[in-house]
Amino acid sequence: MELLVTRLLAAMLNSNIGNLTELRFLSLPYNLFSGGIPVVAIGELRQLELLDLRGNNFSGRVPD
Repeated sequence: MELLVTRLLAAMLNSNIGNLTELRFLSLPYNLFSGGIPVVAIGELRQLELLDLRGNNFSGRVPD
């Protein structure tokens, strides 16, 4: 499963993203996301191969 967004989004990344357990690619660069990265939710994405959040306004750390 891939989630690629090319349009300009402005919001916080919802922790429900962790429910997409088969997600392999999450590419959300250069949007207007802000707030913390839902570390626990991203950590649930066991199949994740690519995480691209560059160019946003996130705060906090990116999970290992």
